[in-house]
Amino acid sequence: MATNNAANTYITPDANNIVLQPSQPAFSAYLGSDDDNQTGAGTVFRIGDTDVGTALTEIFDQNADFTTGASGGAYFTAPVTGRYVFIAGITVDSVSTSNYEFNKVETSNRRYIICSWDGSAVVNAADEIFTGAHFICDMDAADTAKFFTVLYNLGGDTVDVQGSATLETYFMGYLLV
Repeated sequence: MATNNAANTYITPDANNIVLQPSQPAFSAYLGSDDDNQTGAGTVFRIGDTDVGTALTEIFDQNADFTTGASGGAYFTAPVTGRYVFIAGITVDSVSTSNYEFNKVETSNRRYIICSWDGSAVVNAADEIFTGAHFICDMDAADTAKFFTVLYNLGGDTVDVQGSATLETYFMGYLLV
């Protein structure tokens, strides 16, 4: 185990020998306000896409590897090759019975489906639904991970992606090994 000295600040045991890793990649972000009238007719809505919605609000980004908003959506860039854990959740409302939705996390290597649902089967009394999941993903250095939703429907319906500090829609991750 590394010792705590001025030359090594990457792995630092504290006074109780709890190992701290201040450069270990980890981030947590959420949608701070609603992105209304998003996706529909098979279009993709990427969380944090500043062309059509709002950037995410960062809670922390321990190694500065997460981009909260950009054209095409918020994304994480792997600084090193490894196994990463991602946690994502989305709340949508104004769901109609004709909606069919896919929520995914997509890395450079593969896509991970969070949920697919049929609005006629899952809509609650408030006309909303929450889906969430976590994944262990293999990533190479410089690979990216994005979180998105796509809505298929029988008409031109859209959904409202819910956002607030109570973490209705969020994306988080960290390097596992």
